Amino acid sequence: MECSCEISTDFSFDFVYENYNSEIKISKNPSRCGECERFILIGEEYEKASGEFDGEKYQHTTCLDCVSLRNHFFDDWQFETLWETFSNYMDDCGWEVPEKCLSKVTPATRTRICEMTEEYWEEEDEE
Repeated sequence: MECSCEISTDFSFDFVYENYNSEIKISKNPSRCGECERFILIGEEYEKASGEFDGEKYQHTTCLDCVSLRNHFFDDWQFETLWETFSNYMDDCGWEVPEKCLSKVTPATRTRICEMTEEYWEEEDEE
């Protein structure tokens, strides 16, 4: 498998939010990112996405570091399983992350990807 900056989740169904809205907001209260689970601090920007699917309302809070991963690696929406999906994809390509991809994400996201890559290579060396 050739690694690229574009990860397709290939959903077998048409997932469409009704009344979908996404906006960048400034946190007035601490909250957790729905992807990496770190606290979004007061005064920090984050993405708030909301909509309805199959009659149920959904709301997603995402820090801008995780938004950068989603925006630069995924070709479609991705909520709540972003890092897991990314990790599974990278496992399939031996964690060969193109530099052009890394250069597009935030520094914190780049650091996390590099740490994950190091962990993968260390595990491979042990086997």
